[in-house]
Amino acid sequence: MRKRKSNKSENSSRHTSLIKAKNKLTERKYFFRDVIDSIQDGISILDKDLNIIFVNSAMKKWYYHKLPLVGLKCYDAYHGRTQPCEICPSLRTLKTSRQDFDIVPLSGPEGTKGWLHLFSFPLLDSKDGNLIGVIEYVRDISNLKRTEEALRDSEERFRSLAQTAIDAIVTTDNDGSIMFWNKGAEIIFGYKRDEVLGKPLTILMPERYRNLHQETMESIFSSAISADSVNGKSFELDGLRQDGRELPIEVSVAVWQTKKGIFYTTIIRDITKRKLMEDQLRSLSLVDELTGLYNRRGFFTLAQQQLKMADRLHRGLFLIFADLDGLKNINDNFGHQEGSSALVDASNILKETFRESDIIARIGGDEFVIMAIETADTDPDVFGMRLQEDIKSFNATSNRVYQLSISTGIASYDPYFPCSLEDLLEKADAQMYEQKRIKKLRLKS
Repeated sequence: MRKRKSNKSENSSRHTSLIKAKNKLTERKYFFRDVIDSIQDGISILDKDLNIIFVNSAMKKWYYHKLPLVGLKCYDAYHGRTQPCEICPSLRTLKTSRQDFDIVPLSGPEGTKGWLHLFSFPLLDSKDGNLIGVIEYVRDISNLKRTEEALRDSEERFRSLAQTAIDAIVTTDNDGSIMFWNKGAEIIFGYKRDEVLGKPLTILMPERYRNLHQETMESIFSSAISADSVNGKSFELDGLRQDGRELPIEVSVAVWQTKKGIFYTTIIRDITKRKLMEDQLRSLSLVDELTGLYNRRGFFTLAQQQLKMADRLHRGLFLIFADLDGLKNINDNFGHQEGSSALVDASNILKETFRESDIIARIGGDEFVIMAIETADTDPDVFGMRLQEDIKSFNATSNRVYQLSISTGIASYDPYFPCSLEDLLEKADAQMYEQKRIKKLRLKS
């Protein structure tokens, strides 16, 4: 009797231990399933025939339209195919027993909706080490691919724009070696792209500029000179062509930095024609003696050329008509010498506000006019506001007994809807007088 009770007690104890072990295994099973389901990347397990035997929550979320996934062929569930995919890292793993990798499309009910990194690992039998399937680890890279595509599109747009630009666009690395060379650079300097890539930028400079260029680059690299002090600035010097001839050029530099280092993009304009025209204008006495600006004849000569260029290049331009307010009162109250000083002050402010490439002229006693070719970063209204800020700054620091004031009017020229120079002047003049009228009303109120 005692032996029977003892056996019964032992069986009961074994049964209890077995239940506890099963419960523990079940807990672990659900624990690991929860862990796998909490992973944001997809996990899919296939047998040797490419049948899906397990998927985590991420896979169910991506392929909700094919649920339940378990039991389906992977190429059917994930790609809507009747045969294995031509590019299949899992198939390669089954053949080689080695891990593999590829980029595959993320398919939805309406076709491809993104891209995935698919890593395939051999699934081995724990007893004999034989291959029994594949573990797929899948990461959604759709946003990364879209970013890469947008970057490629942006680079292509830049290259397309750069290659059609009439100016030279040259990019160099922090060693001063040429990395990018557009068609405009070929035309201006005579070098083909393959002849300059990897060469120092100094091959485009006469000997007298090379030491200064090297010192400037070293100062930027060592942060002795800030990039902001160089960016957006333009200056004139002489360039050196492949045939050894020098030519006058206008240069502007942009400095930019990445993890790979400091880079420089230089925009170079051949200003040979402009220099010849300036010489011709000086010889024809087309410059205003008092201010050093172009006079009326000089303005009309240059402006007509700008209109022809705008039509040829299909680029807009704008014209600003400016009038020095109250010149008569200055002359009457302080004398004509002071009136002349006011005109010179106004001229200097205009030179400071506008670019060297813009045409600035004094076409009458107190009347000025500015013409500029529009570029991607040119906004005539911004120039108008900048002019008023420069006037305000001048008045705050000058010791004049009067406040300088300039009224302006702006007219834009569209090469697709051309008009005469006289029409442009008339439109800008009308706007300028409207601004004068508003100023007078404010003074009265």
